[in-house]
Amino acid sequence: MKNRKKWLLSFLHALFLLVLTAMWMNSPNSYGDEKVVIKWPALSIRLFSFTDKSVSKDKYLFIDLSHEKATIPSDDGTGNIAITDRKKLSDFFNIIKKNPSKVKFIFCDVLLKGQSDEDNALQQSIDGLDNLLFATQVNQKGIVEQSAFRLKQGLTDYQASDGDFIKFNLFQDKATRTLPIGMYSQLNDHQFDSYGPLHFDNGKLSLNYMIVDYKILFRQLFQTNGYHVSRLSDLLVVPADELVEKYLKGRIIIMGDFENDIHDTPFGPMPGSLIMLNTYLSLLDGKHLVSTIWIIYLLFAYTLLSKIILFHHSLSEKRKLKRFGIFIKSGIYLVVASLISYIIFGHHLQVLFVTLYINGIAICIQLLKKPFNWQNVKKAFTK
Repeated sequence: MKNRKKWLLSFLHALFLLVLTAMWMNSPNSYGDEKVVIKWPALSIRLFSFTDKSVSKDKYLFIDLSHEKATIPSDDGTGNIAITDRKKLSDFFNIIKKNPSKVKFIFCDVLLKGQSDEDNALQQSIDGLDNLLFATQVNQKGIVEQSAFRLKQGLTDYQASDGDFIKFNLFQDKATRTLPIGMYSQLNDHQFDSYGPLHFDNGKLSLNYMIVDYKILFRQLFQTNGYHVSRLSDLLVVPADELVEKYLKGRIIIMGDFENDIHDTPFGPMPGSLIMLNTYLSLLDGKHLVSTIWIIYLLFAYTLLSKIILFHHSLSEKRKLKRFGIFIKSGIYLVVASLISYIIFGHHLQVLFVTLYINGIAICIQLLKKPFNWQNVKKAFTK
């Protein structure tokens, strides 16, 4: 076969691989082996380029609600259940309400379930606060839980892959936006549109499932000279004017339980509130956007890989790569391609699925070239 036809077939196969990649990246699926490809490049870049310093510590205030508890009667009347103290929340929001323009945004990772004597006071304190967003979830019936309070809500649900949080589903429900999308849209004046499976951010094609890039790690919250972390009770004893000017002014406020609401990620345990913030930061960096130049890069990488795999017998003979095995060769190639994709374009590639597919194709090609016997099958897996 002429070389020109080989490249044409390789390019057509690359288009198919591009479709597979789009389907895989826009699905919740991810596997443990891929965590290595996701974790270490991100940590290495942070280490050598100091990208974590680009997240200004003065932009955020973390308020720990883990010890701010009150009790209300349980729904079945058999006892009491613990909830976040709503009086303290209302006291805090009343301070902000007197100075609404001083605070940039408030994300309160609290599910306001049940009823308490402080509900009316809390409702009055949040009325008119346009820059306040509460968390909500999907119940066991698959329905988004709507609060009895009049407030803005954002979905915080995620799907674990192999026990770890890796991807966040940006568009889960048409009526209720996810919390990172809500923050991103309001703070940066972005408009999201969806047309079936396609999603757009200000007219630019967007992924649905995004691998989160952790610019702020849990351990950084408690380091010396780290981010501002305070308990709500400690803040409420500060005079209101001082609290606003010293702690709240110009900041994004993240309120959540940093002791009990912990989730596993490739970067270690992480509070749910911090996961949502890192997802928002990934949106700021454009990790969800699909650029034309990135698609061109993928087509180039997949065309070269297809040429090697579909016509690998001639290349292998010239370069004496037979003994390394098809799986190792294609796996290494895709890992390198993923590293380049992340370093240049900010996108991780999920290499396991494509690697398995490529190896299946390569093995089939080898088996078709020779009469079937078990010795030839063995050689196809080891060549």
